[in-house]
Amino acid sequence: MNNKQPNQMESSAMSVDEMAMSSSWVVEIERYISGDAGSSMPGVMGRGSKPGHSIYRVPEYIKNMTNPNAYRPQVVSLGPFHHGDPALILMEKHKCRAVANLVKRSGKPLLEFIAVVEEIKVQLQDAYENLEDIWYQGTRFVEMMLKDGCFLLEMARVFELHGRVEDYESDDSVFSKHGCLYLFSGIQSDVVLMENQLPLLLLHKLINVAYGHASNYAMDGTDKETTVAAAGTNGMEAAPAMAAGSGSCSCTVVEIDVDDDAEAAAAAPRRTRPRPSIYRVPNHIKNMTNPDAYRPRLVSLGPFHHGEAELQPMEKHKHRAVAHLVERSGKPLREFMAAVEEIAEQLRAAYEDLDDERWSGEEFVELMLTDGCFLLEVMRAFQLQREGKKEEVEEGGDYEADDPVFSEHGYLYLRCDIISDVLVMENQLPLLLLDKLCHVAYADNLQEEERLRINDDSVLSFLFSSSDDAPAIDGPLGLHPVDVVQRNIRGTCHQNSGRRSNGVFMIPCAAELQEAGIRFKVAAADAGGGFAGAITFRGGVLTIPLLHVMDSTESMFLNLMAFERMHPGAGNDAMAAVIFMDNLIDTARDVALLKSRGIISNLFGSDEAVAALFNNLSKGAVMSPHSSLYGVQRQVIAHCRKRRNRWRASLVHSYFRNPWVFISLVAAFVLLAATVMQTIYTVIPFYTKS
Repeated sequence: MNNKQPNQMESSAMSVDEMAMSSSWVVEIERYISGDAGSSMPGVMGRGSKPGHSIYRVPEYIKNMTNPNAYRPQVVSLGPFHHGDPALILMEKHKCRAVANLVKRSGKPLLEFIAVVEEIKVQLQDAYENLEDIWYQGTRFVEMMLKDGCFLLEMARVFELHGRVEDYESDDSVFSKHGCLYLFSGIQSDVVLMENQLPLLLLHKLINVAYGHASNYAMDGTDKETTVAAAGTNGMEAAPAMAAGSGSCSCTVVEIDVDDDAEAAAAAPRRTRPRPSIYRVPNHIKNMTNPDAYRPRLVSLGPFHHGEAELQPMEKHKHRAVAHLVERSGKPLREFMAAVEEIAEQLRAAYEDLDDERWSGEEFVELMLTDGCFLLEVMRAFQLQREGKKEEVEEGGDYEADDPVFSEHGYLYLRCDIISDVLVMENQLPLLLLDKLCHVAYADNLQEEERLRINDDSVLSFLFSSSDDAPAIDGPLGLHPVDVVQRNIRGTCHQNSGRRSNGVFMIPCAAELQEAGIRFKVAAADAGGGFAGAITFRGGVLTIPLLHVMDSTESMFLNLMAFERMHPGAGNDAMAAVIFMDNLIDTARDVALLKSRGIISNLFGSDEAVAALFNNLSKGAVMSPHSSLYGVQRQVIAHCRKRRNRWRASLVHSYFRNPWVFISLVAAFVLLAATVMQTIYTVIPFYTKS
């Protein structure tokens, strides 16, 4: 019995030892003790181990310390962590174009680029911490690295050359001066995000293939070879090289995925269809300020918001509009349908990324006819109400006097909401459609056609209801209402032709400019030139047109700026005007000053609310150095920097800004004068007696 107990204890101890030795966690710790597991744990390096990770997912507890959105890319995904994010998907097609252009310009076959990426595939995968299994399977990782790397190299080249590249169209939405102006800050911010990194080893290899040597490529203003050689900071230079074609990836399969997209883009004509002019606003633009400003509230126009539940109540009124317009014209409905079908392809091309499967048939023609007739009828009804001819709406079997939309009631209660929706970027109708329908409807009535014909002036008159706000515009018919308003802001202003400057000119606020001796004057109503073009600075006088600030001002400017961002050739005038007004307005005091000079008409709320409006509108906005307002700001800054003007501003700021300080200054001066006079009268008798 006594002999048996030690044997049992010994057996039990051996069992525990065997279990412990066979446990995975024990084996893992033993590996760390012996220094053989350096690469098994992120960030732990053992002797003889391969490099650790250098690109990490930021833990949630770190994100939640401040602003979680600061760790997410807003414009483009680079690398696997945010690949496929729906908010960033718009840039994927431009990545394929970047591959096509870089490969074509290099004169090398695409297979050579694929091979060099596959050669370093394992090293690239090792750079990312906790990479998902999907990136170790198939060809997706090599395809993604090639596209993202080529895209970043092409963007770096475009930025370095300030958009002056010859292998892209001059009005390219990304790889052009337009892209430099509107995408530089967004892409620059995305490139420095921890979760959105590309190993510099990848860029180094791609440059070597494309140009033969890293130093032949301009990535930034620093030494090129030094910049690319910084790939060593990712700890991947010591890893053994892999032969092309090794590993789990097949060049042939990758060629199908990448080659089809890239070479098809390279072989395609530069412009296979007209450039779209009506866009979906990306989330990163919406989230800068007020996302609701980019959505219609009452009526959908066009395909982007068609069928949304909250906009359905207006659909029945659209059908009534078609019936009334067709009946009044005396033409058959099929004639209107034929007119829309004649231009259907042009209308489809106006919408970016339109769902061709849904909108390729008669449904699109029906939608365009219904929405177009509705907008024409609204414009006619509101014009007659504005001219005091409401009886014309009611006579001849037209609309009833108590019609909920096409009557005085609709003009009073729906006009502001409808006009606000007409100025939403995603809710546009091409003016080509309205012009075509108007011609069919009034071809036999020249007087009516002349009064109701579609042109930029009639659109502005409908939107602003005032000849003061709608100066005549010369030139061809606008693309859509937002384009017409943008052109109206631009007016006939000329681009700044002065020497390009790398400086950023931010003028002081209105109150400080007044202290510096600058006077403010409202521009004459008949000055023309649009809002931006009418702003001038001459002889110490800053002349600015009247600006009505109302509830729809925020939505209008946000959608105008979105159009300028997304449509090459639209200009920079609305955005420049917003930045200029934001520079002038810091506080309610500046608003009050501009109101007193007749420059601002406040129909929005308090002066504090107006100041907050412009301070928020300018988030993410940029001003082109070629803008006329850029030149105006330079002139204002030059005036303020003159010594006498600085002294005057300092004097006014210190002694004349507050009435009590001024009274104290006057009292001190009077006291000093009295003291001097008393001294004089005290001394005079002494000399008289002598």
